[in-house]
Amino acid sequence: MTGALCNIKCASLMELQRALSQISEIHAQVLKQELFEGLRAVTMATTGLIAVLAASLQTSLWIPSSPADYAWYWIIVAVICCSVCALDLYLGSRHREGDYLRRRTIPVLVQFVPAVVVGALLTWGILNLEPSTQLLLPGLWSFIYCLGLFSSRPYLPRAVGWVGAFYLAAGILLLMSSDQQQGLSPWAMGITFGLGQLGFALVLHVNLERGER
Repeated sequence: MTGALCNIKCASLMELQRALSQISEIHAQVLKQELFEGLRAVTMATTGLIAVLAASLQTSLWIPSSPADYAWYWIIVAVICCSVCALDLYLGSRHREGDYLRRRTIPVLVQFVPAVVVGALLTWGILNLEPSTQLLLPGLWSFIYCLGLFSSRPYLPRAVGWVGAFYLAAGILLLMSSDQQQGLSPWAMGITFGLGQLGFALVLHVNLERGER
């Protein structure tokens, strides 16, 4: 009788362990499904390379004569990068995940849009101030992008927080730079957003894409 009870208890414990293991697997799958997979590593890497290319072109082909010219140049670069991301999301919603990806895209954009709107308004306001104030824009842009990343972090891999921390540190360094002409340096933007976006791409690849292969 005692042996039978022990066998029953052992069997119950094994069933309980198996159930807990299955629950853990289901929980892991649910967490993975909650992450937004519309952003691809290759797209983020492309935007980083665009930033580096833009800095190289500014160094060799065109030197801005004023902080406002510098700002407008990088605004155009930002629009190009946003267009690349938007095109990839559009193509993905049509060919990769369809309706599911479109439904997942909206909450992420809702989290990121306030930072974009604030950044646009702040940029517009600063462009109407003195040129010395316009030199602050690279650092402020880094701060704003950092806020956008942290706002969207619930839908992205946790390691994106390190990318946001990089943009925060870069923004502080840019604002604290003692050389005011650093605000016109092409590499103030090229290095910050080049390295930042390449780091973003690495996070997406390691945490979302590598496991699917």
